[in-house]
Amino acid sequence: MEFNMKKYIFIFFILIISFCFLHGLCFASNINGVNNKTIPANINNIRNPLFAGTFYPDNKKDIKQLIKHFRTNFCKYRKNYFGKKLKALIMPHAGYVYSGIAASYATFLLDNEKFKKVIILGPDHTTGFAKSLVNCADKWQTPLGFIDIDKNALKLVKKYSFFNYESQNYLKEHSIEVVLPFLQFSLKDFKLIPIITGRANPDNIAKGLDDLIDKNTLLIASSDLSHYLSYAKAIKKDHNTISNILNYKDHEILMDNNNACGKIPIATLLKIAQKRKWQPYLLNYYNSGDVTKNRERVVGYCSIAFFESDLKSEKKGLIKNMNNVFTANQGQILLKLARITIAKQLGAEINKKEIELLEKKLDTKDFKQKSGTFVTLYKNNNLRGCIGSILPVESARKSIENNAVNAGFNDPRFSNIRQDELKNINIEISILSKPENLEYLDARDLLSKIRPNIDGVIIKKGINSATFLPQVWEQLPLAQDFLSHLCLKADLDQNEWENGKLQIMTYQVQSFKENH
Repeated sequence: MEFNMKKYIFIFFILIISFCFLHGLCFASNINGVNNKTIPANINNIRNPLFAGTFYPDNKKDIKQLIKHFRTNFCKYRKNYFGKKLKALIMPHAGYVYSGIAASYATFLLDNEKFKKVIILGPDHTTGFAKSLVNCADKWQTPLGFIDIDKNALKLVKKYSFFNYESQNYLKEHSIEVVLPFLQFSLKDFKLIPIITGRANPDNIAKGLDDLIDKNTLLIASSDLSHYLSYAKAIKKDHNTISNILNYKDHEILMDNNNACGKIPIATLLKIAQKRKWQPYLLNYYNSGDVTKNRERVVGYCSIAFFESDLKSEKKGLIKNMNNVFTANQGQILLKLARITIAKQLGAEINKKEIELLEKKLDTKDFKQKSGTFVTLYKNNNLRGCIGSILPVESARKSIENNAVNAGFNDPRFSNIRQDELKNINIEISILSKPENLEYLDARDLLSKIRPNIDGVIIKKGINSATFLPQVWEQLPLAQDFLSHLCLKADLDQNEWENGKLQIMTYQVQSFKENH
């Protein structure tokens, strides 16, 4: 990859100096025209490409060849195995020689999609204006052709005080333009609403966009991750940022330093995603040190997709592989059973009426069905014990009782639960589907088939085996890290999964957790 990219790396570094100089001039110029609601005289025009030849090639042939090169040689194919509608993406915006691979991952998901409208949120890297600026030109041009600007762009500015017009002669920001050729590569006939967020409140931006987002809309947040940290520090920082994104922690994204240049676009997307129950999945992550091999000062890149949530279909999918699917109320009954079981083991006094009521609730056929279960104990949000049975060999009730005792008193990693700390213990139970073999060809194929945040994974090699519940994805959002830590848990070399010789099984869970 380094050999093929040499001419673009050279051009990028030479012209970025000119780019920064021009921004300095822009910063010193009069910006009153941007801060009022007077429609610029050049509103009916074409936004010309400003960064072709620097951040990316300046002709159609080279752009397409470069994206095809990334897709063919570096992207571990990520088909839409979720069977759900794509709703949003987080994509990087650096020079293609650096972030092009991560951005190319998104093109696979776009190949068979049709969107009438694409809203792109990009950060402001240089000027520091307060409002969000909307480009309201007629068209935006790249070397791949023209994209019509959606008429709703102008309506946003007229309706909300926190949006303003972008003046083409004033603002020269690359975070939107760099993403557009990837969209043009895979999508046809879409209209664009391009927004530079500035320092605007993500709550306001999300409010303004809410009415514009329908089933034919794709929302994109343009952002790179940490900047200019050492390789090891960048990975640690970026993993934390990705985990915050996958867990909808928009406040943490905004408060953290040097985690993402597009933190306002990302936070806005997360607010919208959480409200609409879109589900995030990490597609790819790496940093510039993986490209240039210079690991002293690196920049992180990732692609994350958000899919429409179909709870009814998900439940049906679980029913196919589970002996039983429990309601939320039944989950609370099993949690109560686990707590009382641990209390009994400690010799604590328990109200007889409470036990009688619980026994009455447990006297149904649902709790007599065989189920694989796990019981996990937390203290102050830290793991305090976790034991389970993967296969459905005993009733759900019996399995929960046995695993509650084992998690509290037989987990070799922890001392036994004490009676005085039980009140500070939070309990989580997981009901497992029957594990199924995952057929795969090699490490690349394995990464494309494992579903973050959905699949629990079992690995086996000889007498060595281990499993991680799907909940572990919250701590290890990258599939590579997830598998490496799972190999270590199985007492294998951490890179054993890359050899393609492990037996892999996957399962899904229903989980219920105490609220106190």
